[in-house]
Amino acid sequence: MFLRLCLVRAQLNSHHPLSYITGVPLQNALNLPGVCIQLLKRQFLCFTLVGGVGTAAHYAVLISMVSGMGINPVISTTAGFMAGMVINYLLNRRYTFFSRRAHREAFWRFVTVAFVGMLINSTAMAVFNLGLNIHYLAAQVMATALVLSW
Repeated sequence: MFLRLCLVRAQLNSHHPLSYITGVPLQNALNLPGVCIQLLKRQFLCFTLVGGVGTAAHYAVLISMVSGMGINPVISTTAGFMAGMVINYLLNRRYTFFSRRAHREAFWRFVTVAFVGMLINSTAMAVFNLGLNIHYLAAQVMATALVLSW
């Protein structure tokens, strides 16, 4: 869909959504590859920022559950991951990808992929914190790095 938007030349005008997204007036757009690069840069920036917000929510839930409530770090990181997952889905859908796909379909696709990340995260936290007795925050930083590299 994204690449199709970049390649469509017909009916591009200053009121087109691409003009709003890139800040580039498209009524006289002759450099469509340049517009595509602008869109990709914006999408990458949004994706990174949304990921940071989701990660911050994950850590906030983790810290509040472990330090504030004394709940097991593995359970807490799983809850935090789920909170971050929902935030990432909603913000990426709205601000990064401008999806119009029905939530019924899009959310389950997202959850399927995120579930693998959650398994990696929770397993890493169990190994690092419970198995190797590493402080739960240091263990979470290492688990986050593993999920990011997956």
